[in-house]
Amino acid sequence: MSRAVSFFLLAFFALLPIGWGQEAKSLLLDANVRPEIILPSQPSPAEKYAAAELSTYLGKILSIEIPTREGEDQRTSGSLPIFLGWQAANADLKPEAMKTEEAVVDIQTDRIRIVGGRGVGADQTVLHDRGSLYGAYDLLNELGVRWFRPEPWGEVLPPSSFFKLAVGKRHSNPVYKYRYGMNIYQTFYPRRDTMTPEEKKLNEGEWAMVETWGIRNRQNTNLRDAKERGGCYRINFAHAYQYLVPHEIYFKTHPEYFALINGKRSSDPRAQLCVSNPEVQEIAYRSLRKAMRNTPQQEIFSVGPNDGHLWCECKACKAMDDPKLMSAHTGKISLSNRVVAFANLLAEKLQAEFPHQRLGWYAYSAETEAPTKVKKLMPNTAVMIVAFAGRFSDYSRGLYDSSSPQNALFRQTLADWKAMAAESGSELLTHDYWAFYLWPGPLPVIHTMTDRLRIYHRDFNIVGQYNETHPCWGPQGMGYYFYTWLLRNPDADVEAEKAIYYAGYYGPAEQSMRAYHEELENAARKGPYFGSGGFQIENLFTQELLDRIAPMIQQALRETEGKAPYDRRVQGVAAGFEYASRFRRFLTLRAEGKIREALKEIDDLAAYFRSFEDGSVFDVRSSNRGTMMTIFDGYRKEVDKAAAVFALFDNPKMVQHFQKNWRFQTDPNDEGLERNWHATTDDTDWPHIEAGKAWQQQGYPQFQGVAWYRRELTPPALVPGKRLILWFEAVDGSATVYLNGKAIKDHPLGPKGEGYDDPFYVDITDLLKPGEPHQLAVRVRKDSAFGGITRNVSIFRVDDIRAPVE
Repeated sequence: MSRAVSFFLLAFFALLPIGWGQEAKSLLLDANVRPEIILPSQPSPAEKYAAAELSTYLGKILSIEIPTREGEDQRTSGSLPIFLGWQAANADLKPEAMKTEEAVVDIQTDRIRIVGGRGVGADQTVLHDRGSLYGAYDLLNELGVRWFRPEPWGEVLPPSSFFKLAVGKRHSNPVYKYRYGMNIYQTFYPRRDTMTPEEKKLNEGEWAMVETWGIRNRQNTNLRDAKERGGCYRINFAHAYQYLVPHEIYFKTHPEYFALINGKRSSDPRAQLCVSNPEVQEIAYRSLRKAMRNTPQQEIFSVGPNDGHLWCECKACKAMDDPKLMSAHTGKISLSNRVVAFANLLAEKLQAEFPHQRLGWYAYSAETEAPTKVKKLMPNTAVMIVAFAGRFSDYSRGLYDSSSPQNALFRQTLADWKAMAAESGSELLTHDYWAFYLWPGPLPVIHTMTDRLRIYHRDFNIVGQYNETHPCWGPQGMGYYFYTWLLRNPDADVEAEKAIYYAGYYGPAEQSMRAYHEELENAARKGPYFGSGGFQIENLFTQELLDRIAPMIQQALRETEGKAPYDRRVQGVAAGFEYASRFRRFLTLRAEGKIREALKEIDDLAAYFRSFEDGSVFDVRSSNRGTMMTIFDGYRKEVDKAAAVFALFDNPKMVQHFQKNWRFQTDPNDEGLERNWHATTDDTDWPHIEAGKAWQQQGYPQFQGVAWYRRELTPPALVPGKRLILWFEAVDGSATVYLNGKAIKDHPLGPKGEGYDDPFYVDITDLLKPGEPHQLAVRVRKDSAFGGITRNVSIFRVDDIRAPVE
């Protein structure tokens, strides 16, 4: 018996109460008991669909055809009846008293009963009929069926066709009301107008496939074709000002409807609305009123700002803000007061006519903070709080980890919104990025999702969760599955489900892939900061970590070679490892000043990413392919800038590298020069920080202004005829470099931040005293967004320095 088969049988029997083989009653389920599904005499579409799913997968498990009959009087004598749905046989289970998605599976020695709740709209029309369907899936899950990926080769069936089920009732009811964000396969928001007929057909097939996967894993929100499969919640959180008052319709005749910027009304289509304008408020109200009338089944309509900045600077709009409430994202005044005031105004106007519908918006970017001038939310509102960027998301640490200032800030943000919502009845949702939009390689976030999803609901009354994703199913598929699984019950036994995943998904490579995933998760818990979408996660994948996990991947590839479907599953994960390995080579080459080699490596990496054309590994055929090409282009431009400077050096060789052991101190009052921080002042009580990433990612998420970096260096030996170059690959901020108290280099930013990623150097040959310690200090001023020494700092030995060509 194989290891995987043994595990599955143990897992099934572990579901049974202790002592089942002695006194506990049980039901034996196999082909000999002749199961048949009994539906009500007039089943709903969702009950029919549930029966089809149950029939299909029981048939696969037992290797027989499972008939479905409508009406209890159609039951065949001698069969094992499975009574599914709202019918007399299930009446005592009281489905009419169940919550919308609650389900009961009742196992008896001579029958199985499955029934669940329903949800009705304002006119008593059944909008949600998923309870019985979820009960069917609960039974199949108990028997060992899993849908780990959307494709047929992503499903796992139990190896046994004999089951002993403990008698008794199983109850389930998903913890989170709104569960979505994993319903998209390779085509994230496809641009259908540019697709060929063949691409459209493929696209439709992929949508259908992944929506089926979403339904099977209890995703329940914004499913496009869910009507016949129990319905779904239809909610809209979007960057919506552009739709409420369209720029293309109104700007020519009414520019005053749009943001006043530098004394002019913005002609940019992305400009925000002048929300203080009564005419804008009226047009937005009419737009929403029309939408609510036309789509009564939709529960939440967006009133959120456009994505980006371009905010109105008119006196009336600025008067809505609280100048004391600062945005942690921008470092400027938070815009949340005006956003919420505008939303509240519209919600109040619509409340009486549409009491069962809500207005929603993102707490995001410049408007993340809970408002202060606006004291309460309207009850018919919903807020989705976004763990965006480096200030609000630290996925390497638990939400209550005291060492994470990012998580402390997000926790406070959640608490502030919770206090406002508690008084009004407004709903709160959260929005995370536990998937690729910056990093398509391995993304170990199961520990993060488990931690946050437990805390969000328990401590902050969060009722819904959205995970924005561009699916890279090969490297990150395990995380996608566990996201859906945790939303149903984040307090369930994650380790037990992971064991089922390793055995069922990887088969003969169970142990080696378990070691691979667990090593990554453990490294992520202990390792450097990384945030939303894989932001800064490349710092986790050191050569040391890659060397540790390489043998695990190689062993898994050997164990599954030629063994479908396990080989394909492992190969997808291995592609993510290869991506991380190649990216580490690029970073190393760039840091060493090997410019040509670094350029070739990034070109090879882009080609590798594109080579998986079917989309089953990386998200290559969606709009995100363009995003990744932009990211690769960004790295090329960075290296090109370095190459332009390195072209001035003859035979450069890196001899020292300064990433760690910098001392750091903020200087909010710009007193550092007066305090002699550029010279020899004692800095032993200054905290440590690293070069290579902004200070906001290292414990100072809300700080903007002047800050100081200092460290001691012992320079390398001088070699006759050669020069020593102090090299800064990038400093994001206007910087002055000091050596032993003397200013040796200024690096100013342009008025729009130009130069934030420009390399620069100083010839320090004649400033050094070999063998003696020297003090290096860098004063950095950055008044918005991120700041600090964001790239490598090194010393290179060169044969000569050529004058730049004018």
